[in-house]
Amino acid sequence: MITPEPARVNDETVELSLPSFPASALPSVLRNMGEAIAESLSIEPELPYICTLAAASASCGRALLVRSGPDQFIGANLYFLAAAHSAFGKSSVFRLGFLTIHGFQSERRENFLHRVKPPLMAEQIKLKNIIDSYQRNKRRKKNDRAYRGCN
Repeated sequence: MITPEPARVNDETVELSLPSFPASALPSVLRNMGEAIAESLSIEPELPYICTLAAASASCGRALLVRSGPDQFIGANLYFLAAAHSAFGKSSVFRLGFLTIHGFQSERRENFLHRVKPPLMAEQIKLKNIIDSYQRNKRRKKNDRAYRGCN
């Protein structure tokens, strides 16, 4: 159970309490990851649970679409607002929670830069040279016709 600081309402102090995050509703892989992050940072697991759920949602991106109306689809992303006190370790939680996604993105980027992009760039240069050659030939033919027309 998270207990926020008391709030003042109409000059009265009101004790607020929030229910615990429903960790039992998470898939076991997300729950276990949240608990591991919480244990490694020595914090309660609520923020890591939210972070792992956010990471799972972000990894779906627009790959998972949900019908939102007739002929309308929307990405099945979840949006979160999480707050914690200063020096709680929010950055550390999110760094660890999104580590697998960042690793995957890094691998994909490296693959693109070193295996996919070079042949594409070579093909682009080859096609540009072909286009330039056609344009030069077109100008040459135009100039030849203009020269013959003057004689």
